[in-house]
Amino acid sequence: MQQLTVFMDIESSRSYIDELYSTDPDKLMEALVTLKNSVIGSNRQKSSVIQQGIVPRLLQLMTDDNLDANIRLEATITIGEFAGSFSNILKSFPYTQQSVWHGEKTIPELLTVLVSRDKPLPVAMGAARCLTFIHRAGALASDDNRVVFGALPCLARLCTKEMPEDIRATAAETLAYLAEVRLAAVRCLHSLSRSVQQLRTTFQDHAVWRPLMQLLNESPGTELLTVGSSTLCNLLLEFSPAKEPMLDQGAVEMLCNLTKRPEAALRLNGIWALMNMAFQAEQKVKQRILCCLGTEQMFRLLGDGDTRVIMKTLGLLRNLLSTRNHIDAIMAEYSSQVMQAVIVVLEGSYPAEVKEQALCILGNIGDGEKAKDLIMANEDVLRKLVDYLAHPESKLQEAALFVAGNLVWRGEAGAAARQARLADLGVLRALKLLRARHDAHHLHEKVKTALAQFSDLT
Repeated sequence: MQQLTVFMDIESSRSYIDELYSTDPDKLMEALVTLKNSVIGSNRQKSSVIQQGIVPRLLQLMTDDNLDANIRLEATITIGEFAGSFSNILKSFPYTQQSVWHGEKTIPELLTVLVSRDKPLPVAMGAARCLTFIHRAGALASDDNRVVFGALPCLARLCTKEMPEDIRATAAETLAYLAEVRLAAVRCLHSLSRSVQQLRTTFQDHAVWRPLMQLLNESPGTELLTVGSSTLCNLLLEFSPAKEPMLDQGAVEMLCNLTKRPEAALRLNGIWALMNMAFQAEQKVKQRILCCLGTEQMFRLLGDGDTRVIMKTLGLLRNLLSTRNHIDAIMAEYSSQVMQAVIVVLEGSYPAEVKEQALCILGNIGDGEKAKDLIMANEDVLRKLVDYLAHPESKLQEAALFVAGNLVWRGEAGAAARQARLADLGVLRALKLLRARHDAHHLHEKVKTALAQFSDLT
């Protein structure tokens, strides 16, 4: 039996078109339903509707607060049907269609008005879906304000538990279409997180770190993960109120995993965030970072092809080795690995700023009560110290001076013995030569302070 295909062409149904302008709510509703059903799945029908100038009437019905909410909803849903195939429809028109305007506003502008909290839930939902489809069709960018500050927050609000179940389900489904908008939202968050004032006020009132952490744990794309982890770097600054709760949500483990990624930007963000986390942190947090990252991974990062990664790895070590009791506790457990890491950098062909960081780590170790003995026991490191005091690079001279000053400081146990040994190895002579250099005049006060510790030997 031959199957009869029923197809209703909009041109042959003028009665329904006429009823779109009826003042009878029932006839108007029936016409809207018929129109909606006719355009579903048919780009040809949608194109025909636009050509006949019906879209402005739909926009008028959609935005008329005096009409029944169901009528406005049907008009919004029908507009949504057009939005769902927006790109295909536009391809059929070689010129701009003025019929997609209503008054002085475009469809997206009108829809943005309808997603506000004072609109009926179905209307707000329909408008948000329209904006979503228009974005997905390529007519609105993912960072367009009408998407980021219109559709996205509306759908998020409609997903909350206070909403009816059917509304929540539809909102969640629509939100899935806005995957790329997450990137724009995180970019916005990243921009805000650069402000110290925002970190201390807005971010304290709103736990923005929570959805961000959830997002980053859902295996997002590389670009989204890069922007999100950059935001984490700022949220983990010492003065940020988000720092402590993020630690409880597995931030350390997630960041350590980022340092193992093949993408340099992700490795950088991971180690950078860990460095911020370690700054003035409690000893248990520092131990957790060291345990999770592992010394093998730390050595891999010190051999990274990206100098920025190496710098932040050394910055992490420097922050871990701060506060005297923390220094002694960490060096008691990781002394050989830390000293090896420092030696690798000091003896390697690294830029001056990298070697400077390694010397600063030595300076921190030299501030430890017991840890300084580990430096004194390593003659190779002490001879390197003499070399860097005479280095032509000013920043390396200053960093080496920082190490020497901590090692020879009077009034601490074993100071006399350390001074004598360092004098024998040439540190005292190197300090005197540095004092005599005219190009190091900015260091003379620090050199004078260090030499004063050798009073019994000078």
